[in-house]
Formats: sequence, C-alpha cells, structure tokens
Amino acid sequence: TKRKFRGYIGEKGIGFKSVFLVSDTPQIFSNGFYFKFYHKDEHNKLGFVVPYWIDEIPEFIDKKLTNIVLPFREDIKEELSIKFDDIESTLLLFLHKLKRVEIHNVAGFKPNIIARHDRNNGRVEIEHSDNKQCGKLVRKPLEVLETIREEKREGVKETDLTLAFPLEANGTAHT
Repeated sequence: TKRKFRGYIGEKGIGFKSVFLVSDTPQIFSNGFYFKFYHKDEHNKLGFVVPYWIDEIPEFIDKKLTNIVLPFREDIKEELSIKFDDIESTLLLFLHKLKRVEIHNVAGFKPNIIARHDRNNGRVEIEHSDNKQCGKLVRKPLEVLETIREEKREGVKETDLTLAFPLEANGTAHT
C-alpha cells in the first residue's frame, strides 16, 4: 500500500518483519492503537502475521509518540545487550523520522538513550550518554536517470543525496 515516491523505499513489510530476528512479540503503541504480533502464532495457522490488541499500556509509553517495543528473544538477549551498548550515536543522523532510541536492560542498568534534535538550517544535535554531537546535514535532490530506473521503483524520478558534516557545539566547523 506504499505509494512509490521520493523518500519511501520499503515493500511488502519486509523491513518491519525483520524485528522477528530480535523479538518474538514486537509491540506498537501509536495514535490510540496498541497492538502486538507473535512470531509463532498459536492462534492463527494461516501463515501470516496478525495483530493482537494490547489492553494494558505500560507506564513508560508516551502516548503522544509512536512507540515500538521489542522485548528481546531469550536466546539472543545476552548477545544483543552487549551489541546495543556499542550503538553509534550517528545512527540517527540519516534516519530523519526516528527521533529517539531507548534500550532498557531489565537487570537494572542505566538505559542507553540516543536522541536526535533537529535545529535550524539542517543542523542536528545527537545526545548519547553524557555527550552531545552536532552536525550539519546538506540535502541535494537528484534526478534518477532513465537508464537506471527499475520496475519496482516505477514513478520514482528523484532521490536525495544527504551528506553530514560535524560541527562544534557553537555551530562552527569541526576541525
């Protein structure tokens, strides 16, 4: 159901379905809708993913935002806990719709939070742990040449090239 135009590249939900690599019960809390999916659905034997309503909303959910909760699968929980500590804060630079990533370890450790703040003129601040990084994003729309268009991207005639340049906290060029 995605319209094929600049900025949208997904197809058939394959991107979201990849959450099943890390979670058996991904949960979505968005715009008054609260539902989850089961990787191994004992109720639905049709072979496709079906949403199930969630009645009780956890207290950490911010109802003003879209929240995606991915409880780790038991068999990879330890491995992922280590890897998520190594997430680069620059991850959010090019994911302009994603504003915050929080990783909570139920063992009581301090949560790992990365937040993106868009400022004026393409300036972006990324907060991670106790540090803040600043950058300038420069976007340039580019025409997709007829010779490299493909059937799955029919109608897409333009794409964006985005470059990021590090800045000092005061907005000057990083040396």
